[in-house]
Amino acid sequence: MTYALLSSVYGLGWTDINVMPMAAIQSYIERIPRVLAVWKMVAGEGAVVPYSDKNDRLLEIWAEMAFGAEVTAEAATPGMLKIMGIGVEHG
Repeated sequence: MTYALLSSVYGLGWTDINVMPMAAIQSYIERIPRVLAVWKMVAGEGAVVPYSDKNDRLLEIWAEMAFGAEVTAEAATPGMLKIMGIGVEHG
């Protein structure tokens, strides 16, 4: 079951998993619920959320499962904005 989970969630092949240290395998397994929560968010956003009466709360629940209870946004630096193609004027 472990190989099937790692293979399906992370796209790892038998040879990749076979040479991984046990600590790495355990770490990957522990992160599977978060990865699945992200997949639910991606799939659900387009399929379920537009037709749900409580769509805002549904996305919040999935975000909490995926990223933890407290998600904070960081301010973009001028360098980050430049990479995204947004010009910054210093005045």
